[in-house]
Amino acid sequence: MKYYFWLGTLLTGLIINQVASAQIRLNEIYPGGSPEWVELYNTASTEANLIDWYVDDVAEKGSSPKKFSLLIPGLGFGIVELSSIFNNTGGDSVRLLDSQQTEIDHFDYTESVSSTDYFQRCPDGSDNWLLTSHGTQYMSNSTNCSTPTSTPTLQPTEIITLILTSGVSPVPTAQYTPPKEGFAPGVLLSEIMMYPDNEAEWVEIYNSNDFAVSLENWYLDDAQNAGSTPKKFSLSLDAKSYGTIELSSHIFNNDQDTVRLLNPDQVEQDSLEYTNPEKGASYSRQSFTNDASWCFTTASKNLVNNPCPQSETILATIAVLKISPTTQKSTLPNSFKLTEQFYRLESTKVLGAKSTNSNSALISQFSFWQRYTKIALWLNLFLNLAALVFLSWYLRDSFHLLPGWVSFLSFLIEKKSPSQKAIQ
Repeated sequence: MKYYFWLGTLLTGLIINQVASAQIRLNEIYPGGSPEWVELYNTASTEANLIDWYVDDVAEKGSSPKKFSLLIPGLGFGIVELSSIFNNTGGDSVRLLDSQQTEIDHFDYTESVSSTDYFQRCPDGSDNWLLTSHGTQYMSNSTNCSTPTSTPTLQPTEIITLILTSGVSPVPTAQYTPPKEGFAPGVLLSEIMMYPDNEAEWVEIYNSNDFAVSLENWYLDDAQNAGSTPKKFSLSLDAKSYGTIELSSHIFNNDQDTVRLLNPDQVEQDSLEYTNPEKGASYSRQSFTNDASWCFTTASKNLVNNPCPQSETILATIAVLKISPTTQKSTLPNSFKLTEQFYRLESTKVLGAKSTNSNSALISQFSFWQRYTKIALWLNLFLNLAALVFLSWYLRDSFHLLPGWVSFLSFLIEKKSPSQKAIQ
């Protein structure tokens, strides 16, 4: 029973390996870059799981086979990155080997290659190879394929003569000027990783159009006429979609710099400036209608950009109360004595509302009691004087006391009551 189990397992592995071998092909090769890489294409509609496969150069020469494992979706692409195994000065071979190191596919080139040379099957998975100056990593090579189309020769079979009867004269000569070929509008910078943490710099681009665009031989650059040289790339973008260009070398400064997107004529299509980037954070665009809506946030490569941190989006609202000054001048004196403290304030208008002094009733009441106190004081003095006269008459023999009573009466007149002192 154990024998049959292991035999079944072996046969299953062989069948799976044969199926994968039949549907995987070399599709694009970048032998002159750093890193070098090989793109594989799955020609079947089912996924292929490549376990312990190999990429090698010339058989029994050069570098040793490089092992890799890769899961490639149906009709999809996979990339194997390598570290300098191909000869870029005089030609070499690229071989794809399965887990038993059996050759599945190969490609030979004889010329020297540079960092801008890419070998591509065109179209994907076909037997036709071409050398191009821009890669299409993880994408179809069909955008680089030029398929000539024959133009049939038109043979006239009839001659139609038009006779004008409306009095309109025909134009003797007419010229048609075709529209100039332009570059796709609405292609914008979306997200930039200019200060990465253990990864390559990259720039994300967004196609805001309602149609797909193909960016052939476009460029990324930093500040104009400064720093690095423009980096060429090609990219295909579906409508309302994102695409990312990974840079093989650092071109952006970690303190401040400019990021520019250039068309094939190296004319600027979009740009931004940044200062004090955060390490490991991407500079993300929040709105494609507002050039100023950028912030540092967590990266979201090829996806909708993450929102800004909450601390950067809270805005303080300040309510301002506008007060119009009154045109009415105050009638209060510049200075007044304490005895004039009962000066009565007039009603004034402030901001259109009538305001009456709320202390007027209290002042009127206090003035009444002041007058009453004065009357009571004089009445008291009069009664004292009458009593003094009566006593002097009654005590005839004691008339000599009259000067003393007069002195006493003068003292009372000069003396103020406590309430009167408080009033003064």
